[in-house]
Amino acid sequence: MAASLEWLSGGEDGRAGRVELARKLEERLVWLRAADRQLVELYVRHGLGVRQLARVKGLAASTVSRRLRRQIGALLDGRYAAVRGERRRFSGAERQVAYDWFLLGLSVRAIAGKRRLPAGQVRDITARLEVWVRKAASG
Repeated sequence: MAASLEWLSGGEDGRAGRVELARKLEERLVWLRAADRQLVELYVRHGLGVRQLARVKGLAASTVSRRLRRQIGALLDGRYAAVRGERRRFSGAERQVAYDWFLLGLSVRAIAGKRRLPAGQVRDITARLEVWVRKAASG
């Protein structure tokens, strides 16, 4: 059975919206860690269903579904893409925090541990990123 991408349909844009979403997703897959990228590729490119992926990966179907929604949603929402494109505005450390925050969905505490930064600094960076992304999206 082919994967159901109805939740990615792109609203009323119909086929054109789906094609654009698929193009964005394809371009941005390289941003994911290998294991996450493989999961999304098997779902989107190869049409494996959530239950099939769960069996292959040895995970609960709900876990696979949640990971797919999170990863695909993060790739398509554009927040990380916007920050990634602003190399002059954000330092390398800020872009790394953006990756962890927007794409991986890590907590402030997890990012602080991973990046060896004080939690307060990570909190400040994520707040700045969120404000900037909102402003950039509104015009």
